[in-house]
Amino acid sequence: MWSNGHWAAWRRAWLCGLWLWVGGWQTSAKAETSTAFGGALLRGGEVILAGGVGFPEAFFHFDFANSSQLNLAFQARVNYNLGLPFFGGFGFVSIPMRIGIVQDPKFSFALKLDPGGFLGGSGNVLPFLAGVQLGIGALFTLHVVERFNLNFGVELPMLLSFDVENRSRVVGFHLPIELLIGGEVEINERLSLFANVSGGPYLYVGNLARRLTFGIGDVVVSGSFRFLVGVIWRR
Repeated sequence: MWSNGHWAAWRRAWLCGLWLWVGGWQTSAKAETSTAFGGALLRGGEVILAGGVGFPEAFFHFDFANSSQLNLAFQARVNYNLGLPFFGGFGFVSIPMRIGIVQDPKFSFALKLDPGGFLGGSGNVLPFLAGVQLGIGALFTLHVVERFNLNFGVELPMLLSFDVENRSRVVGFHLPIELLIGGEVEINERLSLFANVSGGPYLYVGNLARRLTFGIGDVVVSGSFRFLVGVIWRR
């Protein structure tokens, strides 16, 4: 027969094992947190489809985890504002990439590269433009509570424009500097909601600036403001 000492030792071992199992499960669950637009990359093999609307654009986003340190996406968006107060119609296609630097259960950090192209114009204010996009950024995610992630960072969605109407000569360089904050809320294992707000100074440099100032200046400083809300679906 077991003595009281044996039963006490067995209970301690069982409770210790249960504590380790629960702790390991919680850590594993937290480590699997991922975001569509923040610093926490998708898990290996994870695929997302996302769409959103807001000011000044609407977009579709497809992303998949190439590895635990690299996510490669495709994004198409329609934009009607390239810096306040210049409105028009612009179409963008790009291939956003997130490179994981720190992927921790509580805090994540990734670098962003967003190469692509665009086409559009805004009547008498801006000529009909075509151009290339090279966006760079630093994205961070705080895993605040279960099912909610806080995203923030800085992005520079730079553009090089060409005037299609005037033999495709270079018009100018666009340099927005945007601070970003937003969040993603998990509804269930498949569905999440997101909201993002960003803004900052917007610089026009070169021929485009001279056109906007009627030949007076080589640099125009405007403003950039964006907000988006939408849905994320995971597989």
